[in-house]
Amino acid sequence: MLAAGASRRLGQPKALVTVDDGRTILEVLLDALRVGLPGVAPVVVAGAHAAELLPEATRLGAHAVEHTGWESGRVGSLRAGLEALPSGAPEEGVLVWPVDRPGCTGLEVANLVAAWSEAGAPPGGWLSPRGPGGRHGHPLLLGRDLAAAIRGLDPGADLRALRRAADPLWALPVSHAGTELNLDRPEDLAAVRAWVRKHAAR
Repeated sequence: MLAAGASRRLGQPKALVTVDDGRTILEVLLDALRVGLPGVAPVVVAGAHAAELLPEATRLGAHAVEHTGWESGRVGSLRAGLEALPSGAPEEGVLVWPVDRPGCTGLEVANLVAAWSEAGAPPGGWLSPRGPGGRHGHPLLLGRDLAAAIRGLDPGADLRALRRAADPLWALPVSHAGTELNLDRPEDLAAVRAWVRKHAAR
């Protein structure tokens, strides 16, 4: 889980934004992962707000990693997360979920994982949810070879470079537009909270 950015436009750490039931966005995503990937300990990569995020992620049962080079870009943060894994790039692939893209439920994560497994966890694969608008969303499932290739990318590179190399590249349809949510500015908060209230409430 990527939570390393400075959140300058939002004005507060995105991972620590609270929703109606008092949970943080970080907790909402971790709850979804417990449903979709039970028994798997997630890695949370913190950067600009590491002092606040690291203890919270640990309290919530995640393995927290500080990425001091967070300003270099998202690929660098993803690399830091992979390096925190015992095997670097697990045989079954990795799930990547930025905290500013929270619009996926635990059941949908489980459906993504099931589809990934049914496809044989393709080493070069890329799988994501896709809402009614047709856009690929998050979280992403990346095959072992794609995940390993991240180590060779510039920290500031665009992940779309990997997407172009994906084989297969496919998406699992979801019935709502949550995959298009982007928690970036204060005006995005209402839509994110409304989505959580409707789709990811406890």
